[in-house]
Amino acid sequence: DSQNYKFDANLDQVSVLEEIYDLLIPVLHVKDGIDMKSTHLLGTGNTRFYEQMEVLRKHKYEGWIISENYYDRAGLRDMNPDWFVTLKKDIEILRKEIDW
Repeated sequence: DSQNYKFDANLDQVSVLEEIYDLLIPVLHVKDGIDMKSTHLLGTGNTRFYEQMEVLRKHKYEGWIISENYYDRAGLRDMNPDWFVTLKKDIEILRKEIDW
């Protein structure tokens, strides 16, 4: 998960991903936020999302990547009354990052 180690244990997401990469099952959930889980678009929180994607790129990750941002939470839901508009923005960000 792209935010749980930062939020739950205040660990550096990039360092953790590097350390456990060989143990990953090929499913990664992505979300971003500051102070709370899933409050920001991907890459706009404090989880170093883009650097995590660089780690995946370096290792030639070929597994699933699942958007797990909570579009009904304050922050994301406040961006647009239509949550699908916000979801589409996140998907655009993710697509640009996984085009490797």
